[in-house]
Amino acid sequence: MTRELRRAWLGTALSFFLNAVGWASIVVRMPEIKHSLGASNGVLGLLLLVSVGGSLSALRPAGKWAARFGSSPIMVVAGLCGALVLPFVGWMPNAYAFVIAVFAFMFTSASMDMGQNAQAVAIEHGSERKIMGRLHGLWSIGGITGGLLGGAFAALGVSLLQQSFIMALLIIVGVLVMRPLLLPASADRHEPEAQATHTKHRYPLAFWILGLVGLCAGLGEGAAGDWGAVLLHDQWQASKFVASLPYIVFQTAMVTGRFSSDALSERLGRSVVLRWCGAITAVGLTAGLLIGDVLGVLIGWLSIGIGVSVVIPMVFSAAGALALKRYSAVIAPSQAVAVVSGVMYSAFLLGPPLIGFLADAVTLRWAMLLVSVMGLGIFFGAGVVKQVD
Repeated sequence: MTRELRRAWLGTALSFFLNAVGWASIVVRMPEIKHSLGASNGVLGLLLLVSVGGSLSALRPAGKWAARFGSSPIMVVAGLCGALVLPFVGWMPNAYAFVIAVFAFMFTSASMDMGQNAQAVAIEHGSERKIMGRLHGLWSIGGITGGLLGGAFAALGVSLLQQSFIMALLIIVGVLVMRPLLLPASADRHEPEAQATHTKHRYPLAFWILGLVGLCAGLGEGAAGDWGAVLLHDQWQASKFVASLPYIVFQTAMVTGRFSSDALSERLGRSVVLRWCGAITAVGLTAGLLIGDVLGVLIGWLSIGIGVSVVIPMVFSAAGALALKRYSAVIAPSQAVAVVSGVMYSAFLLGPPLIGFLADAVTLRWAMLLVSVMGLGIFFGAGVVKQVD
């Protein structure tokens, strides 16, 4: 890897960290937000649905902007705009202002995400080395750091508004440090021929299949985060501490898997790793649910963490590589990432109500078998990745 690409890797790594840290510092203070807004659990859930809406609405324009102007300007502008919006999230004079601020912040966050993944694709292409897994691992580290900072601010009695200003300042400084490290905008500007001639075209089926593979992983990731504590508490009357263990095990497995995924994909190929991940998710979770109780749930959540940890970064990496190697005249790498993300993010909209309805019908324990089915989806969908291995 050349010196320029190493610097770009450092800048992109910082971008992934910054992209997670701000929102994570807000999420851990949701009980306080709920109280300040006087919202019920249901109303708060609907308000937070706006965050997914903000992300989804950014995908298509951000993909086009990154293709037209290069990924690095999108990363910088979106990062700075997100930092400027963050204090409005912490202001919360009423529910309407909170919804607007969250929508705007998540729009900037998703735009930055599109840029940083496109930049990562350019670095992978230039260096012929896999880096996407480690970068997404740093996103996970950013989320953990943001959560710890938010919890510390709350313990010290720092108001959410004051915290938001502090975090915004840290993000601005981080973006200014990141900016000179990134590849120049010209490095990955890409105007597909079909777009340049204004002819209508459909994106190749392979990108939609990659999106469905990402959706399977996203549904598993969301389910593991949302339902582990509820399952142990309601089904086996676990204490609050014990009920928190599935999430901790899951996140630890996620971080470990992401930091090891690049070496595994270099050695075995993306498609082989994805097949193993799908199998581990399906078999491990099913076995854990059959065993039951605390041990079984921990085995199941460990399997989900290992299984889904590498899928989304590998899907993004494969989409970018596929766009560059086989469909450069049709779609830019940033737009390929946007197409995949658009399908993938549907999991965060569909997953919670789908598992909730299934839980009402067959109990939460057996409703979680849906994630095992998603593991099979990852296993069979991995075949499309062979095109770029």
